[in-house]
Amino acid sequence: MTQASKAKPPGGRKGGTRFPQIPLGKAVEYAKKLVAKTHSGPQPQDQILGGVFNSLSWVGDVKLSAVKQFGLLQGDRAGYEATELAKQIAAAPDEELPPLLQRACLTPPIFKALFETFHNDEVSLAKIRQVAAHQKVHIDSADKCVDLFVASTEFAGLGSRNGETVKFSARDSGSSDSENAPSNEDEGGAANVQGERDSDDNTNKRRSSKDVQAMAATTELPPPSSRSRVNPVQVNITIDPTMDPEKLERHLKLLRGYGIC
Repeated sequence: MTQASKAKPPGGRKGGTRFPQIPLGKAVEYAKKLVAKTHSGPQPQDQILGGVFNSLSWVGDVKLSAVKQFGLLQGDRAGYEATELAKQIAAAPDEELPPLLQRACLTPPIFKALFETFHNDEVSLAKIRQVAAHQKVHIDSADKCVDLFVASTEFAGLGSRNGETVKFSARDSGSSDSENAPSNEDEGGAANVQGERDSDDNTNKRRSSKDVQAMAATTELPPPSSRSRVNPVQVNITIDPTMDPEKLERHLKLLRGYGIC
């Protein structure tokens, strides 16, 4: 490989917020080739650049970076391979593709930020460009960023362009598979909530077992003032374990007032 073939054209990277330099549709094409290429394991960078991106120059580097930003490629120079998301996209039937494509589309932080700003709305390209600039996309690259973002959302079914305006969907259905699917933290939170519920249920059951054996109609008991004149009686009480704890406490307080428990 010659130094000239690796050199980038004048201008190079302009700085600012990074975004994929190819649209999602093209990235998916490369991802499918990547899945086949790395089926047996990670492959060195040069093999990936030549075998998947058809370029050992900076052009291949740009494509590789874009596919990686969409969450479809992982690894480093020593070995790159397809991600699990890329494998799912390559194997999914058409009807199961939309949520997977939407997840990939919103993996680049700048694309996610733009979609979250405009979802369920119809806006002009100029407005999207304004927000992209606010997200620190270089002013000279803002138009390209907007074009690639819009093309990617159209491919993923998240947006529809009509001339100089774009209508975005209300939400990404892929978020139910990615963002709303329980992460390790979410699973832990769910487990804590369930644990608290189980603990409350067990507490109620222990309380009902300890404090009360059975429940009878409390309206038939004599008032506390005449309690000393009442012959000893056996009262059977039944407690519903699902009873509201506060309501249970009121019943127990009433029974204690009669010296029953």
